[in-house]
Amino acid sequence: MELTGRTEQRDRTEQRDRTEQRDRTEQRDRTEQRDRTEQMDRTEQMDRTEQMDRTERTELRESAEGMCPARASRAFALSDRESLISRLESVGRIPDFEYLRAPQKGLIMVRGRAGGAGRLFNLCEALATRCSVRVNRRCGHAYVLGDDPAKALAAALASALYLDPDYSGKMASVVLELEGELDRKRELARRKAMETKVEFFTLARGEDDD
Repeated sequence: MELTGRTEQRDRTEQRDRTEQRDRTEQRDRTEQRDRTEQMDRTEQMDRTEQMDRTERTELRESAEGMCPARASRAFALSDRESLISRLESVGRIPDFEYLRAPQKGLIMVRGRAGGAGRLFNLCEALATRCSVRVNRRCGHAYVLGDDPAKALAAALASALYLDPDYSGKMASVVLELEGELDRKRELARRKAMETKVEFFTLARGEDDD
């Protein structure tokens, strides 16, 4: 009986050891599987990020290739002074330049069209500042609304650098960023205007039957 008891005890101990060993093995396998899954997820995330970056660079290049100087000048003129100057400084050191026309203010005639598509008519006069510079044999011109010599100079410099092959890629990115900022501001203004929109309608009063 004593021998049988020791045998059963040994069997239980061995069974427990095998169970613990199996549990440790399964735990290790699960951990390794989780690590492999996480590694695969990180790899896929990196691949998606790289693909998105390549797509964005491709779209940016295609958009820049089809961008005309007038579109760039418009973005420079309509953007905020601080936003334009900060982005202009981000492209690197600004080369030396010479004034073709120092910033000067004056009145310009604002014209409109009747109904948006009719004949032109003189609407009003507006204060504007103009400036022209030459940078690396490239000429840049700018007209901005208001009395703002700093913005006029920045817009003229940006227009000249946009025409410079050494800066055109960076300046195309600046144009796209400024256009995005302008679009967001227009959308915000539209939403604020819609909050005050009033729907006018007419109620027809019916005649009494009697």
